[in-house]
Amino acid sequence: MRNYLRYIHPLGTAHWSQRSIADAIQAVNTTSPQAICLELDKRRFDHLRRACFECPRFGHCKRKCEFVAAADALGNQEADIWLIDMDERDITRRVQSQATLEEIVAWQRIDAYVTKHNEQGIRLWEEGLKQEALAHFNGGTELMRRTFPTLWQVLIQERNLVMAARLIFITEQYLQSAIIEPNILTLVGAAHVQGIRELLTDPATLARSIEQRRIEFTPPARIHRVKVL
Repeated sequence: MRNYLRYIHPLGTAHWSQRSIADAIQAVNTTSPQAICLELDKRRFDHLRRACFECPRFGHCKRKCEFVAAADALGNQEADIWLIDMDERDITRRVQSQATLEEIVAWQRIDAYVTKHNEQGIRLWEEGLKQEALAHFNGGTELMRRTFPTLWQVLIQERNLVMAARLIFITEQYLQSAIIEPNILTLVGAAHVQGIRELLTDPATLARSIEQRRIEFTPPARIHRVKVL
């Protein structure tokens, strides 16, 4: 059985935090990956790219997400950017088709609390207290699991399945192209890292889970040699 973690290097981030931006840039500069895989779909990628291009502070703004910063750091390197996340419309459709009214009402009662809980996690992340931040993120995820299990299943479990399957697909593309040791840097939210790592070590279970959940696999979008978003 192939050890995909030999080639895939997940980096957990706290979205939009300055520390995550610095971590992403450093990872690109120190590892020189053949590919960067981002927790984005094409629609969200295009939105971020347009937002940067149309911003009057383009080229000077420090308020980037770690995904944009990582793409910028690639510069002229011979590298690909892959978008590995589930399509946002599919996420919405899957939640709406499975959610119960009881779940929705229960989540509405605690949504603001969970948001505040996660914001505290981001502040801790910025201070370099990543373990403490992860405890906050995991606490918010656990509240979601108990209160709105359908949302948790789609946002966490099913997206992990899709991203792990696409990472395996990407790795195989490079291996079949005679790249013996592909180096694939993967930027995802910190809450996804452990689940994705576990799935990458057990492709058979990953394949069965995708089939059981009736998730249709589609290849990730690849963007060649992106210089600046």
